[in-house]
Amino acid sequence: GLYEGNKYMKSHGRQADHDRRELQRLIRDREFRVVYQPILDLHTGKPIAFEALIRPPKDSIFSDVEKMFAFAEEQKLLWELEEIARSLAFTVLPDLPPSVLLFVNSSPEVICDPRFSDSLAEQLDEGGPYRRNRIVIELTELCDPESVSDLVDQFRLLQEQGFQLAIDD
Repeated sequence: GLYEGNKYMKSHGRQADHDRRELQRLIRDREFRVVYQPILDLHTGKPIAFEALIRPPKDSIFSDVEKMFAFAEEQKLLWELEEIARSLAFTVLPDLPPSVLLFVNSSPEVICDPRFSDSLAEQLDEGGPYRRNRIVIELTELCDPESVSDLVDQFRLLQEQGFQLAIDD
């Protein structure tokens, strides 16, 4: 009974610690890859945008991307994971035609973080002076009603800075 329950909790806790260290290592070493899903113009068949999607290494314990992000949120590593995802996604900008947009996903929690707009600007400036209107920040999920006003405020700020916004389907 109780002993087995405690034993389970200890091993489950050890597993979570191990997984957390592994996620921290992946973030530190930038061991993610980005796949770019094209968004096509239906008339011409040409790409008008790409959505950047982060993927862990093939041999990672985080084979399910949704579970990886949920675990990152649970472990208070969501900011770090999304920041590295954006940084890696932006590396494609020099190779995209100037008219092509880049969609990057972000959770409401990260968008509402006061560091978000400054972090975006810094990441874009690192690779060169890219036009911010080429970047579409895509909200990944709906947030709880209490943070809607924070999200609206942050969206306003991002729009004033030239970014475009979208809501993920």
